[in-house]
Amino acid sequence: MGIPLKPVLAALGALPWDPPPRGAVSCAILSDGIRDLGLAPPSASAFRDAAAACGDAERGAVLLQVLAFALSRTPLGASLAQHRPTWRDTEKRLLSALASMKGLPVEQVPRNGFRREEVLRKFLHAFELPIDGESPAESATRLGAVDFRRLKAAMDREEVERRRVAEAWAKRKAEEAAAAPSRTGSYE
Repeated sequence: MGIPLKPVLAALGALPWDPPPRGAVSCAILSDGIRDLGLAPPSASAFRDAAAACGDAERGAVLLQVLAFALSRTPLGASLAQHRPTWRDTEKRLLSALASMKGLPVEQVPRNGFRREEVLRKFLHAFELPIDGESPAESATRLGAVDFRRLKAAMDREEVERRRVAEAWAKRKAEEAAAAPSRTGSYE
């Protein structure tokens, strides 16, 4: 049995996000949740490194806030406690999870279910935690489907192609217009 993602996302979506815990408070909540699992929590410097890995301290603070909320106020913490993870490289995994979120528009996370799902899926992926009702391949496919950087890159490629087609069409129309006989003239 894996982590029940749907109830965690539902609970996370129902949380009041204002004012969000930031910085040291989010780190303390995460540390408590990790300690409750019987694991050594990351050091303060590891939290700073993790926040920096995802782009900047503010972005990292928001992402740490989401993870802290997920551990403390949703079924995620209890579910993790049932799994009793045995990994000892918590700092490395947290750094990997947040680094994978670089470029994520964090201002969308509190209001957007897809962005919250992306954060949680990347966290679960970095910690090698299975998702209830999904095979590893299904989890990887869904992670790819909600990955903001991948989606943005696809949209950017489509925009470039759309512009290329529009420019080619405009050029062809201009060439056709230039080649067409003139319809202006005098009637005598």
